[in-house]
Amino acid sequence: VEEMPLGVWEGLFRTTLFGPVRLTKALLPSMRAAGRGRIAIVSSQGGVRGMPSISAYSASKAALERWAEALAEEIAPFGLGVTILVSGTFHTDILTEQTPHYGDTSGPYARPYAEIDRRGRFLVGRLANPPGRFASALATALDEEAPFARRAVGIDARLLSLGSRLLPSRLLHHLVRLAMGLPRPGGLRPNPPASEGSKQRG
Repeated sequence: VEEMPLGVWEGLFRTTLFGPVRLTKALLPSMRAAGRGRIAIVSSQGGVRGMPSISAYSASKAALERWAEALAEEIAPFGLGVTILVSGTFHTDILTEQTPHYGDTSGPYARPYAEIDRRGRFLVGRLANPPGRFASALATALDEEAPFARRAVGIDARLLSLGSRLLPSRLLHHLVRLAMGLPRPGGLRPNPPASEGSKQRG
């Protein structure tokens, strides 16, 4: 949050939120006229739960989901539906060096960055799915008949979605911290300066 440039925040929201909004606004008149159709929204685990080190991305995906929920209510009377696909980890370019990292790896957040990166690389090797599996889920989603549906794609996305529904927020927050290897609350707080009395006694 602290180190991400505001311009990057704006760019993410332009791509993740305003892009789908503009495309949908352009398509809706013909879809309403046809009286049928479905809009598939590609979300992410970051839209389910705000994730450390990708706060801007998480915020943009959460905004996308809230918009899609409202959209579904508005267009259902015209015979149209919305499906949100909550994507887990897939082997795409977002997992490569092509995705910039804006954190200062020698600054105050260096320790959390290093641990998140280390664990992330391990989990990607274990959990990342081939893109073809997401394509299959997308094709299935387009055949949905309910006015609104949300589908988690990938075991990690399914587990997080389930946990967000069943676990208390405080517990889920603690589990995410442990899973990502983040320091305990207050763990990076600087040591307070010694009091005058302590200095004199020393």
